[in-house]
Amino acid sequence: MTFAFVAIHHPRPERRQELLDGMLEMGAVMAAAPGYLGARPWEDAHTDRILGISFWESEAAFRAAVPPGTGDPGDEVPETETRPRDVFLLRSYERPDADGFAAFFEAMSDDEGGSGADGFAEQFLSLDPSAAAVVGREQLRAALPGRHAMFASVGATGTRLSGLDVTRLDDRHVLARTTWDVLFADEAAQPLRLESTYLLRHDGGRWQAVVYLNHRDVAAEVAARAGGG
Repeated sequence: MTFAFVAIHHPRPERRQELLDGMLEMGAVMAAAPGYLGARPWEDAHTDRILGISFWESEAAFRAAVPPGTGDPGDEVPETETRPRDVFLLRSYERPDADGFAAFFEAMSDDEGGSGADGFAEQFLSLDPSAAAVVGREQLRAALPGRHAMFASVGATGTRLSGLDVTRLDDRHVLARTTWDVLFADEAAQPLRLESTYLLRHDGGRWQAVVYLNHRDVAAEVAARAGGG
């Protein structure tokens, strides 16, 4: 997700070239900043306004490179201008790659082998209609074979990701809504569909689930199936 800082300048006619030169000099100074992608002044073809646009890898990179308060609205009128600058903080819109995240979630379906825990953070928040708790990744890994046995007790052979909707929240976080079909050896068995939502955080070069919300009580659903409910 690319970030852009836009400042709209209203130059005094006699100071216009001074403002343009100053903006070019500022761009040269910023060139050494981590995450800086480039900047230049733009002259509006229909008015006397000048737009300064700088591009950054992220808002965090921009904030780290500029003085505190840069980009905040203000009433100060620079001496080279006739009125306060108008500023905009822009984040590029990118359609989340749901296909890319599908492989991440499909790997989570390995209950029996325990590798389904690999996609979780070392500590994460687990919620369902009956409880909320902080759970450790290794604690989850140890519980996965029991989960597999629970599903096997009602003739289930596994789960399949059947729905995925991903919303990017910022550079490091996405919200993923998933739907899972429980697979049964008996193709005539009544379908069982489960829904869960994950908050994923990009950390250490990979995505990890930091919040895991089951919208239904999975154990209760399986117990109801075992009891013929």
